[in-house]
This record gives sequence, C-alpha cells and structure tokens, in this order.
Amino acid sequence: MTKEWKLDHFTKNPDEVLIALKGPKYAEYRRRWEDAGEMKAVLDYPIHIDFELHYGCNFRCPSCILQVPKNEFAAGHPYHVSKRGTKIDFAAFQKIIDEGVPHGLSSITLNVNNEPLLNKDIDQYIRYAIGKGVVDVIMLTNASLLTREMAHKLLDSGITKLYFSLDAICEETYKIVRKGGDFKQVMANVEYFLALKKKSGLALPLTRVSFCRNKVNAGEMQKFIDYWQDKVDFIDIQSFMSPYYEYSSYQQMEELLQTDNNFLKAWGPCSQPYRRVTIYNDGSVHPCCNWEGAKLTLGNIFEDTVYNIWNSKKMKDLRLLINHRDEARTPQACRVCRKTASG
Repeated sequence: MTKEWKLDHFTKNPDEVLIALKGPKYAEYRRRWEDAGEMKAVLDYPIHIDFELHYGCNFRCPSCILQVPKNEFAAGHPYHVSKRGTKIDFAAFQKIIDEGVPHGLSSITLNVNNEPLLNKDIDQYIRYAIGKGVVDVIMLTNASLLTREMAHKLLDSGITKLYFSLDAICEETYKIVRKGGDFKQVMANVEYFLALKKKSGLALPLTRVSFCRNKVNAGEMQKFIDYWQDKVDFIDIQSFMSPYYEYSSYQQMEELLQTDNNFLKAWGPCSQPYRRVTIYNDGSVHPCCNWEGAKLTLGNIFEDTVYNIWNSKKMKDLRLLINHRDEARTPQACRVCRKTASG
C-alpha cells in the first residue's frame, strides 16, 4: 500500500505529488515536458499521446463536438460518418506503446471526445502501458459506466489520474448540461470509487472532478466546490469554449451556454506539436487534442508509424508555421483555435 496524499485544491500541482510517489522517472518526464514547451529543440518522439480508442459517447451534452450535425463534418475529418465504426484495437495500441516508450513516450490519455468506459477492456490497455514503462496514464470519464466491477479493475490497473467530468451539483442542472446521464447514479458511482480507493489505502489514481462553467450552471459553482473539496484530490474549474465555431449550431450554443469568459486568456505561442499528438479512432494522427486540431491530419497509424509521422516533413512544416509572425501563413485551424480560446 502506498501513502495517501491530500492536495491543496487550486494551488498545489499534482505533479509534485506524483514526483514524490513515483520518483526520478516522473520528475524527468516533467522536465522534458517543460523543455519541449520552450520549443528550443524537437524530440524524436512525442512525450504524450492522446488516444481516442473508439468513437462515441452515451451522453448527448450540448457543449460537445459530437453534437455537431453529421453532415457538417467534411470527408477526411475524424468525425465524418464514414469513420464512426472504426477502433484502435489492443494490438494496434500495443504496437505504439512498444515503439514509443524506448523513444521517450511517457504519458498517455485514453480518450479525447468520447466516453472511454464504453470500451469494456480499458483496464487491459492501462495495465499494458504501465507495465511497459509509461509513467502517467490519464482517463476522463462521465462516470456513468463506472460500475463497482470497473471501479475495482481501475484501482488494480495502476492508472495515474482519473478525472470525472460532472459540471453540476444539482440534478436539474445536470439534466441540461450532461444530457443523457443519470445524476443520482453518477454521483453514487463516483462516491463508491472514492470510498473504495480510501478503504484500499491507495494514493493512486489521483482523482479530479471538473466543472465547466457556463450560463446554465454558473450559480452553483461554489456549491460544487464545497461539496467535493474534501472528497477528491483536486477540482478543476473551466469555462465554456464553444466547439461549434464555423458550424451551424454555433450561435445556438453561444446563447445557451456562453458566459463572459472571465476564466479565459489569450493563448501565446503554441507548443503542442513539440510535445504531443492525438490519435483518433480511425487511426488518423493530429498535432493536438483541440477540436480544431482534428482538421489537421498528419498521417495514419494503420499506414505508418508514429515515429515517422512525428518526424515527417508535414509535421516539421507545421512547427515552422504554427507560431509564424505572419498570421496569414498560420494554418486556418490554428487561427480559429486562438480566436475561440481568447474569447
């Protein structure tokens, strides 16, 4: 059993706790992450990979990119209707982990814009990555499928961080912002997991609840914080950023959810293609996890290796242009990303 840790919400960096728990290997990973963020050199492999192992979610949250009408995704986009039945199976996942860890792959997230627990053997992926030397395995879930059996599997898997996307503390609000979910069941699932973790005396995974502040739920943000602050390791307060820019539902979502964006600040130079890639369910590789980054396809794992894609001319050109002082030369997707992020 490992020692239990309690984080000071909002102020203490969870990486400090993980350095204490995991030691020099984790500290080296974070040093490399910070160095890559300065964009002074390009590593020969991404430090982090976001895996969207399969398409889809059992919720229909109005703020999610999955609610964009199907016919508005262009052919080639990871969410185009023709690509919704594909999956990154375990063999393909193993191949990437086996290639990546010797080259410095240190961290993975096991979902992007989907619900990872729809994948019933997700714990197998986690165990494999941890066993091969990935030091940080992260998963975000709506917790609706976090059954007692799955809770035990995840606690036994070695997962580093488990994040619960909740966005409400009142049932009526939850019905609006987390459409399709059963508030009472989700709360019970999270509470059971936290109790089981405590009973087991485990420090990991670090747990987080997130609250995406919007026009519907803003009034209960403090109540949300008060409820969870003594139950989880840390709390994440975000602010709604519409994924619908350039889609037909944009204005509707702005009117329903957008606040004054007091939590948002303009982004500076983007270091994402120096640190990470995102791999969608159809195998396509992209330079970041932002929904706009889904428009920039660098290659496909079913046709090439991550190593080759990371070191390709296409990726090198993107790094040259993404922060170009002449904005007109920056990819359109990156310009839109900066526009929406700056509010």
